[in-house]
Amino acid sequence: MSSTEDQDFENWAFAMSLIANGYCRRDDAIEALVSDCGEGALDRSTAQQIVDEVWQERLAEEATWPERTDVDSLEEAFAALEAQGIVTRANFACCTSCGHRQIRDERAPDSTGYVFFDAQSTDSAVESGALWVHFGAYRPEQERATAAIGQKAVTALAAAGLPVTWNGSGDTTIKVAPITWQKRVPR
Repeated sequence: MSSTEDQDFENWAFAMSLIANGYCRRDDAIEALVSDCGEGALDRSTAQQIVDEVWQERLAEEATWPERTDVDSLEEAFAALEAQGIVTRANFACCTSCGHRQIRDERAPDSTGYVFFDAQSTDSAVESGALWVHFGAYRPEQERATAAIGQKAVTALAAAGLPVTWNGSGDTTIKVAPITWQKRVPR
């Protein structure tokens, strides 16, 4: 492969990685592709062509998916947790540490705790079929309260039909696996 072909492949692969998680809007993918390549390295028109090609491939792929995907089940579980007064966020923050810190600002007056997965966990689910779900109580000094939030998350995830592994400790992360990551792109 020539260096131009290598760069074209890298641009296409990056666009695919942006779109594969299902959270990136088309315009945001174009902007990310332009900025990732550095100023002047990739013009907006070329980035748009790449993203449009990947976007169309994704839409064609989505047409073959089941009506209800694992991600739909995950969203159902998160809605059930929200109904219990637990703040939930999907693809929230860049990493676990930032997620735990930032979700404190998301607290509603009656919220007892939170459940989220971060962008790194999303990438893991896309690549390996394992999603790591994090949780906590808004009063984390109470270990029992934190573990209770984890148990509620496990119950909701299992009720939605997802395979869940957790050891019951408030200090460990919940694993949802195997999961087939099929999140439809934003319309």
